[in-house]
Amino acid sequence: MTDNLPDYFSINAWKIDCQRNLAWLGDEKVLVEPKAMMVLQYLASRPGETVSRQVLFEEFWPKQVVTEDALNRVMSSLRRLFKDNASNPEYIATIRKVGYKLVADVTVLNALTTEQQATLQNEPALIQATVANEERQIIGVMRWLAYLVIASVFIFGWRYLQHDKQQLAPANIQRLTHDKAINIMPTQSHQGDSFVYIAAEQGAVDQLMLREKTQTFPKRLGSTSSYSYPVFSPNDKRIAAIAQQPNQQFAIEIFTADNRQSQSVIPLEAVSHGLSWHPTANMLAYSQPTSPNGNHSIQLWDQDKHQATTLTEAIPGAHDTKPIFSPSGDRLVFQRQIAFKEHAIFSSDLAGNSHKVSHYFSDILGVSWLNDEQLLVSLNKGLFTLSLSGEIAPWSSTEVVGAQDIDHHPQQASSLFSKRTRRHQNLIYDFTSQPSRFALTRSDADDYAANISPDTKHFAFVSDRSGQKSLWFRSSDQLTRIEGSEFSEIFDISWSADSSHFSAVVKDQGRYGLLIYAVASAKHQLHWQSTRAINGIGWKTAQTLLYSELNRDNKQINWQLKSLDIASSDIINMAKFDVFQARLTPNKDKLLFIDANTRDLWSWDWHSTPQKLNSASRLDRNWDVNQQQILWIEQISGKTQLMRSNLDSAMITAEHAEALSSLYRPQATLHGLAATEVKQLQADIWQINQL
Repeated sequence: MTDNLPDYFSINAWKIDCQRNLAWLGDEKVLVEPKAMMVLQYLASRPGETVSRQVLFEEFWPKQVVTEDALNRVMSSLRRLFKDNASNPEYIATIRKVGYKLVADVTVLNALTTEQQATLQNEPALIQATVANEERQIIGVMRWLAYLVIASVFIFGWRYLQHDKQQLAPANIQRLTHDKAINIMPTQSHQGDSFVYIAAEQGAVDQLMLREKTQTFPKRLGSTSSYSYPVFSPNDKRIAAIAQQPNQQFAIEIFTADNRQSQSVIPLEAVSHGLSWHPTANMLAYSQPTSPNGNHSIQLWDQDKHQATTLTEAIPGAHDTKPIFSPSGDRLVFQRQIAFKEHAIFSSDLAGNSHKVSHYFSDILGVSWLNDEQLLVSLNKGLFTLSLSGEIAPWSSTEVVGAQDIDHHPQQASSLFSKRTRRHQNLIYDFTSQPSRFALTRSDADDYAANISPDTKHFAFVSDRSGQKSLWFRSSDQLTRIEGSEFSEIFDISWSADSSHFSAVVKDQGRYGLLIYAVASAKHQLHWQSTRAINGIGWKTAQTLLYSELNRDNKQINWQLKSLDIASSDIINMAKFDVFQARLTPNKDKLLFIDANTRDLWSWDWHSTPQKLNSASRLDRNWDVNQQQILWIEQISGKTQLMRSNLDSAMITAEHAEALSSLYRPQATLHGLAATEVKQLQADIWQINQL
């Protein structure tokens, strides 16, 4: 069945050279494991056809005794190559309980073109070797040496399982909470018999809950504060959590686990994004803004000395959050965010010597320690192990996707996580009637980031209605998905002043680009920029689109203001100052922006020096501007507030605005605001047990 397999083919934009076990996309070249290449080659010869697991085992592991995990690892390797998502596959779909199907477009190439050969001519000899052919010859020999192969595989399998049994051990998943509350941020006790978590209910503060695993109902700790990031002390006798108190002050509150009474309070300057208790010492790690720039860094609090020290000096423009001590306590890991969809994991010893462990991901759902050398990381594609030297691989034979707040217990070989169900919809808030809300979109899917054209005849938004994030366009009663607009991330939609075009920032396979859609022709063009993050701004003219691009070095992060001419594709650097998030005033006479370092608000008239505005607000992606006001979305005491401030004063008014999301940019409208509402439909605590 392995006859007539293509040696050269393309899958979407990828080129595949089976002779060299090489795949490449533009300048990115990847050496593919021989076994994975053989399976890919086989699937490419049958595009759109479901190939059973049994057939794949018979073809590529003939007369060999191997576990199911052998094929699982090959498929995981191919998905990592194409940055594919098993839940919403672009390349390889899993047909449950049957096998796999190559769903991407495949074009068979008779040979490499001269240009493609030139692309590869400087590759090292290892890549040029015809490893796949050699492996097929080895398989032929192995058929004559079946007994020897079986013995070898058993020996290798035993050693592998002993070396990496954490990854290969089968697992089962158990749901621990079943109530109507939104249950998040679980942490297990060191004994493994109980756990703490946060329970949120509409109209109430976020409650701190303690429950034994063998019991049905939890006990509540604290009363009037709103809590987050609970942790156990090393002996499990105390529990600490970040508290937002009724007077709007922040603190670390510490409780005794037996009588549930608050024992001590450590005041904080601002909210902390993360909390961890040292496994042996009386020390806590948490995050706090570093003055004067407002960016978070990691702090250590010595409870015996009642003294705080700064562990990481956060790069201006970056946020260091969510610290977690290692099992031995000699180091911790934390997450650094440098842009909306750019998060990486860093490691630091207790002297503050840090290094980057992972590359930047669009989202990190959770991080925990497996042991002193490996991390358990939850990403959108599933659970992975990550070594401190940067090697990443799928974890466990159980596929778990969307595991938030992962917490692993090494001694008990169990992990807790929160599984959440959210739904987004696009709304208009009308300020003229106290206020009224009108739905722009309504579906069972995730709809968000809507933006209305200036002539109010159209609007565009992002949705996963088709199974993958893509752009949708509505004109009158006609709703259309824009073909070819499927990307891993889509955000910052904006319209030209004449309503003829809209733009969106897109991210796919680590690259950022600007998508321009023309209403009249119903066609779009894509301007790929680079691997540097982009923030969309808006249209200065009908042909000129403004955006900012990330620039960074070891000591500084700033954003370069740029313009794109959509007709000529010319790009011009507009200014030398730092433009992180920016908005155009309605008549385009000014650019309002915040810088990445201090988050101050500035106004620029395109000619003179930018002027700092008198603003008491902390802005990020959560704001827009009309001719008289800045409007933004802010969380206060667990409630979403719609804030408004006049441009010529610091006076602020606020009104309750349900559950508007600050991640997706709001849009000022004639008499109100268009924004994305997020509803937490369900969130419960689950446990993974390694058997």
